[in-house]
Formats: sequence, C-alpha cells, structure tokens
Amino acid sequence: MAFPGGRADLTDPTAQAVAEREAAEEVGLALRPQQLIAPLTELPVRAGGQDMLMKLAAFVYQVDGEPPPLTPQTEEVAQALWVPLALIYDPGMRTRYRFTRNGTALDFPGVNLDGRIVWGLTYRVLAELGDRLGRPLPLN
Repeated sequence: MAFPGGRADLTDPTAQAVAEREAAEEVGLALRPQQLIAPLTELPVRAGGQDMLMKLAAFVYQVDGEPPPLTPQTEEVAQALWVPLALIYDPGMRTRYRFTRNGTALDFPGVNLDGRIVWGLTYRVLAELGDRLGRPLPLN
C-alpha cells in the first residue's frame, strides 16, 4: 500500500507540484494548493536496507465533504481507496509485517486495513503524521 507519488519532472517547479501532479495522474485526485495543510518532514528512501540517495517529500491536504471518487491508473495502481484516519491510528489495527529477503527474516511494524498491510515507507509517512496529530505509531 502506498500513497500516490513519483519522481519530479523537469516541468515541476516544487515538490508540492510533484505531489499534486502525481495524485491527479495516479488516482484522478485533483488537489489544489489551497487545500494544503502542511508538508511533512522529508524522509530518506531506503530499499533493502540501502540508502537510495533520495528523499520522500510528503504533503497533507484537506478534502472537505464526501471524498471524491478515485480513478486509479491501472498501469501503476491496482486499487485506490479512502481510509479514515481513526482506523489507521486505532491500536487494534496494528500488526507486524514479516518476510524473508535473501535468507534474512525481516519484521516491520504495520497497520492491517482489512488484510491490506501498510508498512515500510508508507508506514513511516503515517507515523510522521500521527506524531503531529498526537496519535503516534510505533516505529519498531
């Protein structure tokens, strides 16, 4: 599970512009700069324990009223859904994501959303947001 996102294009003037473009491209969500609540702290991107020499810039937006329908771009997104924040930060939804990579057992904190496990970088973004909301997620 992941949030919409991707690399900046040469035509993107800011990281916020990247976030807005990617949300529109990947799930059909038109975000406007006026809806921005705040940027989150940039996070280093790692894969397989290796620093990828990239930073993830995440932004929080407010969508008033009924959430608009999402239309995932099927080449990149299998499914798009809205999840209430109360569910994400419910301690009863916490789980562990365990798998083996190259013979090494790995174990990460996660959130179980009806069998869809949020873990890794997406979890770290939600942990940063939770810290700001006063609803921390464990990082170990």
